[in-house]
Formats: sequence, structure tokens, C-alpha cells
Amino acid sequence: MKDKKNVVKWNFVFYLLEFLYTILVGIILVPLYLKYIPKDLYGFWLATGNILSILTLINPGFSDVIQQKVAYCYGLHDYKKIGLYTVSGICLTFVFSLIVLIIGVVVNLLIGSIFTMQANYLYELKIAFGLMLVGTFLTINYYSFSSILYAFLSSKSIGLIVLLGNSLGTLISIYLIIHGYGLIALGIASVVRGGVFLSCSVGYVIFKFRKKKIKIVFDLNNVKEIFSFSIYNFLGKTGQTLLTNMNSFLTAKFVSPIDAANLRFTQTVPEFGKVLVLRFLYSVAPIIPNLLAAKGLESIRIKLLNIVYFLISFIFLVCIGFYLLNEQFIYLWLGENNFSGKIINFFIIFLLFFSSINKVCFQFLFALGDIKKSNKILFYQSLLYLPIAVFTTKFCGIIGLLLSGILVELLALFIFFFPKMVDILNISKIDIRKKLFVELTKISFVTVITLLIGSCVKFSNPSWLLFFVEIVFIVLTFFVLLFLCSKTFRNLLSICK
Repeated sequence: MKDKKNVVKWNFVFYLLEFLYTILVGIILVPLYLKYIPKDLYGFWLATGNILSILTLINPGFSDVIQQKVAYCYGLHDYKKIGLYTVSGICLTFVFSLIVLIIGVVVNLLIGSIFTMQANYLYELKIAFGLMLVGTFLTINYYSFSSILYAFLSSKSIGLIVLLGNSLGTLISIYLIIHGYGLIALGIASVVRGGVFLSCSVGYVIFKFRKKKIKIVFDLNNVKEIFSFSIYNFLGKTGQTLLTNMNSFLTAKFVSPIDAANLRFTQTVPEFGKVLVLRFLYSVAPIIPNLLAAKGLESIRIKLLNIVYFLISFIFLVCIGFYLLNEQFIYLWLGENNFSGKIINFFIIFLLFFSSINKVCFQFLFALGDIKKSNKILFYQSLLYLPIAVFTTKFCGIIGLLLSGILVELLALFIFFFPKMVDILNISKIDIRKKLFVELTKISFVTVITLLIGSCVKFSNPSWLLFFVEIVFIVLTFFVLLFLCSKTFRNLLSICK
């Protein structure tokens, strides 16, 4: 079990580093790009990059299914099925990456007719886009191999591969941009990054297969099985993408473009908080099917309850932080008149809370093998959300829009996710239900006290330094109070040591 704790710790460390890398790219590299690349050319680059983003967003999610299936078989030591699932997943991912590559080549040929620009811009953009396309092709294929390594609980190895690829890609892009390569530098960096990701992960998968004496086997029926599961995963991802990206469009159409921008700014940081919660969950996800296969559901229920307890506590903390500090952050980041207001921020945090709870439930059910039903619910959510959101935004504005999101999340939680989690975790037992109620009461009490204390700590002249001081103060207050109030939390900390 100690090895699995190390897997979780290393997964979380590297997920956190990747999260920080994303922020670093946005804060430091974008100003560097704008210094050496003409702003209008960079605008065209962003537009073509969005096309690639859309193409990769329609990823059916083969890697997620591969990870769940291989991790389960790895727990059973069923190496024959591991060989089957691995080959099927790699083949399907390769076919998808080829489709993206072909569509990308067609788009590259048509860039001149899609955008009007001077000839030297067009030449540079086409080369850069072509290189980015190759990098995307390599990265998509890397995902199938990385999912296999996550399933093998090789978190440290895959984390080092990602760290190496990102570091080399970033250093190369900085060097080439400074030396006058312009957009082409970004394309070359993408190829280097994708090449490092794919070559290192392929090499390590081959090493693991030889060490475990796993035979590579192709079976068309197994390919169909992976594909059928991935279709549901695709529906769920598509639904969540619609759910996430419709707010700005509906606000701009029914309220105003300025309100749409302010809503986007106000939601941006809470969404990062949600990502942070999910980073921890993703770090745990590979070991859940492994434990399920090795020990059975009955013997791992307590472990699952502990993970759920920690995640719920973390979600409460994230919501406290963004309720108290979101306005201040936006002021420091963008200046005045970019915050949607305290009432709208309250509803954003409310939505963040329930959507995070649902996402936690979804990831648990997915990891435990309930792929089809869970993804169906995510897709049905989006189908239900769209007409309700259009109606409420038209007549009630932004608050109506956010309330429609909250309504859909509550319906999904109480109709499907909560009953399913009650069944899996055996919460219906009176002793477990009573303990859960007591712990939720304690977390709620700690939340209220932290909110009251945090609201009293306000500096007259806000700065980034004081902002980070407030963050540390709120986090310490929450965890100290929880440590004092909750024996479960204290026990959890002792287990994690």
C-alpha cells in the first residue's frame, strides 16, 4: 500500500507542476511572444490554434478508457488482456490522430483563403501551423502510451517525461524567438515537445512489457469494445465542453458583450480552482481500478470514503477562497470594472461547488468501471442545460444563466450521482450515514468560521504580496480548525504520512 501512496503523491506533484507550467506560459511567455512577434500575426496564430484545439477537443477519449481497463487488468495480473487493450487503444488513437492530421493539412492549404494577410505573414503562418500539426499528431499518440504508464502506476516516470518535454519545448521556443524565428519557433517547440513525450513513453512502455513478459495481441472484437466505451466518453466530454463554453455566448447575445467579458473574467479563477481539485483526483484515479481488481470493492470502501472526505473538504476550501478573494484577484490582474459583482460571484461559487462534487462522483464511477451510464448523465446534462439556459438568460440575465447551471448540476447529483455513490460506498448503513453527517456538519462549521475570520482580514492597499498572505492565512485557518474539530481529518493525515 505504501507504493500506491507514493504513486498518488508523485502523480499530484507532477500534475501540480503541469498546472503551474500552464500558468507560467500564460504569464511569462505570452508577453515575450508579443515582443518578438507582430501582434496581428500572433492573432492569426491564435485563430489557427483554435482550429487545432477544436479538432483535439473532439477526441473520443480512448486514453481514458485504456487507463481504466489496463489498470483493472493490472490489478488482476491479467497480462493477456493488458496486451489486448493496449494494442486496441494505440490503434484507435493512431487512427484518430491521422484524421486530425489530414483535416489539419487541408486547413493549412486553405489558410490563405480563410484569412487575408500579407504574403510574408502567410508563408510564416503556414510553416508554423504545419509544424504545430506534427506536434499535435505526436502528442495525441503520446496520450495512449501515457495512459498505459499511469495504469501501470508509473507516475514518477511519466511525470519526468512530461517535465522534460515541457522544459525542452519552452527553452527552445524562447531561444528561437529571441533569435528571430518568430512563429516558426512555436511550431518547432511543439514538435520537440511532442517528440519527447512520444519517444520516451513508447520506450518505457516497451521496457515495462518486456519486464512483465506481456505479449502484444490484436483482436478486432477488443477494438470494438474500446471504441464502444469511447463513444460514451466522447458524448460525456462533448456535453461538458458545451456546458463550459456556452456562458459567454449566451451572455453576449442576451445581456451585453461587456457583461460577457466580465463574467468570463469572474469565472476564470474559480475554474482554475476546480482544475486544482481535479488534479488531486486524477492523481488518485489510476490506483482505484487497480485496487478494485486486486482487493474487491468491499475491502477498499473505507479508502474510497477517505478520498471522498478529503476532496469534499478541499472543495469547501476552494469555494471559501474564491468567494473571499476573487474580486481582489481580478482587480490586481486586470484593474477596475472587470468584476461581475458580489451577487454574481456568489452564484458562480455555488455553481463551482456542485459541479466539482459531480465531477468527483463522475471520476470515481468512471474509475470503478461505470463508464457508459456516467458519461450518459454528463451528455443529458448538456442537452437539458441548453434550452433552460437560453430561456433563463433571456428573461433573468446572468443570474438566470447561473441558476440554470446550478439546477442542472443538482438534478444530476440527486437523481444519479449521489444515489450511485451511496450504493457503492455503502452509505445507506446507519453508522456510516451518521458518521458522514457528523463530518459534513464539522466541515460546514469550519467553513462558516473561516468565512467570518477571512472576511475580517482586508488590507486597505491591496497588492500581490498581501494577496498571497491572505491566501496562506485562509488555508491555514481552514485546516487548523478542521484539524481541531475532526478526528477523521487527523486520522487521514496520519495515514498519509
